[in-house]
Amino acid sequence: MNPNEELRNQEAFEGAPLTQKDEKLYELLFEQLENATELDIKPQFSDAVMKRLETRKRKESLYESLLFGFAIQAVHSSPNILQNSILGPAMILAGLIVIFQVVDKRYLKDERMNRKLKRG
Repeated sequence: MNPNEELRNQEAFEGAPLTQKDEKLYELLFEQLENATELDIKPQFSDAVMKRLETRKRKESLYESLLFGFAIQAVHSSPNILQNSILGPAMILAGLIVIFQVVDKRYLKDERMNRKLKRG
């Protein structure tokens, strides 16, 4: 396998030049493929992976929507709950944790990946 030829083929397939990030990812992929002893990938492999990814994405977006909907409904139904109840601070803390998790998952995880690619 010639990595340079494979990169040119991928650029031709995508119809656009690869970014540096893409090139590094492909280099890592080629490196791992060279180290692999034997690959036996079934034809249904990519379909199965895509189905699992789609299912996971649907579950995660449903979960996030339910959390945000619950938070909005709770605050809307009782605006004084944050001031007059012991549940107020707990709800604020839970809301902050959810926000931090969403921010980490959507934005910070990509930054960590970019740093690993620059090192590797």
